[in-house]
Amino acid sequence: MKLDLLLALAIAATLSGCRTSDEAPSTALGVATLITVSGAPAGTARLRASGFETSLSISLSGMPKGLTAVQLHTTGSCEPPDFSSAGAPLNLMKGEHDPAAGSGADLSDLPAVIGESGTGTISVLLTGTPEEIAGRIFDADGTALIVHARAADSPTYSDVRIACGILVPG
Repeated sequence: MKLDLLLALAIAATLSGCRTSDEAPSTALGVATLITVSGAPAGTARLRASGFETSLSISLSGMPKGLTAVQLHTTGSCEPPDFSSAGAPLNLMKGEHDPAAGSGADLSDLPAVIGESGTGTISVLLTGTPEEIAGRIFDADGTALIVHARAADSPTYSDVRIACGILVPG
């Protein structure tokens, strides 16, 4: 009986030190502060690693009500008046660049629903190890987050860029 109790205590002590990736402490990989084309604050983004997973969480404010899209773009630059300095969409997963494409959409396309108050949030797990994701995002010319307007009377997204933020390590 004592042996069973000792064995049970040893197993419990061993398992109490184990964690799943959901329970692993998270590490900040990057942040971005988003601005509108007029320079007004538009939200924040946080890139975090936890175990083998990398998540991107974005909070938006001052946006038009409805559905919009956020994309990662190839260049870490947010020059007004149209943020075209951010370059083309960053194709992390080699999918289609249209959040309405469903499962065929590229992972850099992040749909957001903006409520009556002009605010919304997005949280997504990115595919790849934290090291792979950081290598793609923090390359020589950086990465920008672009918020796109919805095309008028359409379920698709326009190329009109209404907000931008540069992801920086941290």
